[in-house]
Amino acid sequence: MKQVNHHGLCLELSRTINIKRSWGLEGNNMDTPEDEKTLKTAREIIEELDRQINRAVQERRRLESIISATGMGDRNYTSQPSPEASFPVSNVPGKASSGISKVDDLLNGGIDVPSNIVLKGPPFSGKEVLAINFMARSIAENKPVIAVSLDRDIGKIKSDVMKILGNIKDPEESGLLKFIDAYSRTVQLQSPSKHAIVSDGIANYSLFIKTLDSAAAGILETMGSYSFVFFSLTGMISQIDPKFFIKTLQHITQKRRSENVISIYMMDQGVFDENVYESANYVMDGEIEFRVDFSKNYLRVRGMGSVKSRDWIEIMFHGNSFDLGSFDLKRVH
Repeated sequence: MKQVNHHGLCLELSRTINIKRSWGLEGNNMDTPEDEKTLKTAREIIEELDRQINRAVQERRRLESIISATGMGDRNYTSQPSPEASFPVSNVPGKASSGISKVDDLLNGGIDVPSNIVLKGPPFSGKEVLAINFMARSIAENKPVIAVSLDRDIGKIKSDVMKILGNIKDPEESGLLKFIDAYSRTVQLQSPSKHAIVSDGIANYSLFIKTLDSAAAGILETMGSYSFVFFSLTGMISQIDPKFFIKTLQHITQKRRSENVISIYMMDQGVFDENVYESANYVMDGEIEFRVDFSKNYLRVRGMGSVKSRDWIEIMFHGNSFDLGSFDLKRVH
């Protein structure tokens, strides 16, 4: 790729926008051939920078593996968080980052605060990666995360988060990660975390809601805000009386919204009748749907206000995150 003066390009973009503002052109549209060329170059630079960051992350991990294997690492050296933990921070008022920059771009700056968003798709389609990056992003910004698990090993969830954050202080010990483990006892296992709130599941939904609301109130009192991730609605439907599913989910979503929280809910596709999925969407603010076609993965957005595209967009995985293929830059409502 041809070397470009990044600072000069930023100045050129700013100059063009300021000129258009002085002319009173609504929306600061970049619509001349010169504008399009400049924007195209900017997008190419962003893609190249993403590739360079990914290569640097991989090289860092290779070197750390070599140091670890020798057993001769400097004991006084504390590894800093992986570059992947330098998450994008949304500068758009009323929005927060999803943890993945290309998803933020697709959503015109990030996820609205508050929001209840369902990530729906088959296993290993990318929804888990987005949820884990959202958790890690929140922790990296010192915003606590409450993670409910009805059907996942919380030890594995935490391990995946720590792969992104790197060698930082245990977020459970620092109060930045609070698990409600409603899975371990249902499979006759001991919870892998001494810090988790251990529950018998959601069959007794009134007790489960009380436990969740109490944990949220405690974090709000001490930290002021939090993020919420729910693993998963699939497990919830499997454990609860169907006639109480929507009632319980409605309480959870409305309570989180009243607390000004972004909430992410995982849901496996192809397990239930379509009316079950639609009933869950009824209490959500939007959905990011994932699909797998042979060797390729895609996502699309439903709801969630103004976004840049509602088409299926290809996912390209790298490390513990993913990029998105190109999408229409025209804003879609």
